[in-house]
Amino acid sequence: MAQRAYLSFIAALLPILTFSAVMVFVLNGFQEHNLARNIQDGARAAASAMDVEITRNLSALEALALGARLDEPDGVERLFAHARDMMAAHPDWINVVLSDQDRPVFNLMHGLKHGLSVDPSSLPPLLDPDAMREVIRTGQPVVSGVIVEPDRYPEPFVSFRVPVRSGDPRRASHVLAVGIRAWAFHDPLKLDELQSGWSLCLIDGNLRIITRTVAAGPLDRDIGRQANPTLAKGLEQPQEAFPVRGLEGAEYLTSVNRIKRAGWFVTASVPFAVVGRTNRLNLALAAGSGLLALAIAAGLGTSLIASILRSHAAEARLASLEAQQLAERRLNRIAADIPGAILRRVLHPDGRISFPYFSEGGRSLLNLGRDARFRPGDIEEVAERLIAPEDRQCWIEAIRRSAWTLEPISMEFRVVSAEGVKTWIRSIARPHREQDGTVVWDAVALDVNDLKLTQAELELRLAEKDTLLREVHHRVKNNLQAIWGVIQVERSRLSDAQARDRLEVIGHRLSVLGAIHQQLYASDNLQRIDCARNLEELGLRLADLHGRDGISIMVDADPVLCDLDTALPIGLIANELINNCYRHAFPACACGDAGAGGNCGGGGRIEVSLRDLDDGIELEVTDDGAGMTQAQSDGIGTIIVQALAGQIDGRVSTVTGATGTTVTVLIPKFSAQT
Repeated sequence: MAQRAYLSFIAALLPILTFSAVMVFVLNGFQEHNLARNIQDGARAAASAMDVEITRNLSALEALALGARLDEPDGVERLFAHARDMMAAHPDWINVVLSDQDRPVFNLMHGLKHGLSVDPSSLPPLLDPDAMREVIRTGQPVVSGVIVEPDRYPEPFVSFRVPVRSGDPRRASHVLAVGIRAWAFHDPLKLDELQSGWSLCLIDGNLRIITRTVAAGPLDRDIGRQANPTLAKGLEQPQEAFPVRGLEGAEYLTSVNRIKRAGWFVTASVPFAVVGRTNRLNLALAAGSGLLALAIAAGLGTSLIASILRSHAAEARLASLEAQQLAERRLNRIAADIPGAILRRVLHPDGRISFPYFSEGGRSLLNLGRDARFRPGDIEEVAERLIAPEDRQCWIEAIRRSAWTLEPISMEFRVVSAEGVKTWIRSIARPHREQDGTVVWDAVALDVNDLKLTQAELELRLAEKDTLLREVHHRVKNNLQAIWGVIQVERSRLSDAQARDRLEVIGHRLSVLGAIHQQLYASDNLQRIDCARNLEELGLRLADLHGRDGISIMVDADPVLCDLDTALPIGLIANELINNCYRHAFPACACGDAGAGGNCGGGGRIEVSLRDLDDGIELEVTDDGAGMTQAQSDGIGTIIVQALAGQIDGRVSTVTGATGTTVTVLIPKFSAQT
């Protein structure tokens, strides 16, 4: 009977003991999973904070690049000044470098010491030329890993690089790079409440340590070191948490979260010693719960499990909410520092546009009012509320094109404030498409009203300069014509035939100068003269002037544009050579002058060619008349040709014989400036 009662008692206790053992096992696994989730949440929250910090620095650098106007004469100096001001506002920035794909244009630290006018070849070489070329090729920002270069900067640092578009907004021409102390990411890496024994680490894409919460300082010996290979193995098989061996040899339970924008990683780690203590404590609590379950029944155990599950769900929601609130606070702080507006624009599948985020500082800067003007609506409604009438259609087309192609938007337009005041805005936005078809743009808008006013003033001044230059050329041409008239009057009074001929030659030269100034006066481009057209008109004038019917002038010229300092000597050289042909290759008959149409040698041909060669411009004048004598080759005309060619670094060569004479003038490319 006693044995039966004992067995009955054991049988009655067996279900409760079994339930307690199962509870201990389940709660142990649940606590391990909960710890892994907490570590993962910590890594995710720290990664979110790092993403905000990276975005803050990239946004400041992109804003600086957007304001660059390198195609303007003082564009580099203005960008240098803006970079200096931006660097003063960011104490963790150590240097700003502007470069093309091969070499630096300016180095801010070097420029502050030695001046901006230093020869770019004397600047320190680019740290990573391949990365610079990648930014120019793709037009996308690039974030480097940790860099340890004591010769450049005593502390480890990272480099952010963004494209600079000058002239053509679709193509990057330069790269703006900033060096940032690796220690600058130490404070943002720390969570507001980091649990005891936990550590966080920021690692670059090459698995080198940028900073970590347990670092002793900016020169900590572990910064820049390669992480333990066990971390790389864990990354190959993504999971909530996995074991990793630290640099000092200790074992950690680690979770990793990747920062897509930079290609970096954030790790959250807990020593296995802490995990063991937690598990032992949890097992003790579970055992106590089992004993309690033995005393009060299985129903209370079920209630306890439900309570634990509810508590875990609440903790997860609370952690997620805190991480989101932390990210929002950091984003608002970044937005307040940006000299413009940060916004998110959403195009819904039904065609409505909404603005779920528009920085408060941007609203105040642009005076766009409160939420009433940002209520959802279709594209036309939103454009009518915010965009100036003259820019609405362009803005609408840009939005629709970007939504279709997912290409970034970079444009300038005018917005209308609550009081009706128009302000010029430069906006750049990058779109992405959600799974439901929604298109989202994250954008930066900058106030460029002052820049537009300055640009308009510069255009006005350039127009005034062109008008003044045209008037100068017109007056020079008129003065030359007046001088030519005076020479004609004086020539008519002279009885000496040789003196009259010399005055006639001088008059021809003046007419060449006047024709070039007349061409500049009538041209749309005051910096370049059409030498081909000038030679053709010169040939017609000289043929008409000499009136030698049997002699033809053929001009064959490539389309060559030169500045005034080159075009004038070319025209005068051609004038001298053609006149020499008439005087010496085809001398007039003794019984009559050139104007009477006489020609002792009968017919003849003068060929003038102008060629645009790889190494320069070639002017060649050829005749098929009598060759030059030694006396003629040393005459005043030849001396004048040599002197004029010397003004433009030209080389003169002459080939003469019984079948005619060829004079060639080769002008180097750097002198011609075509």
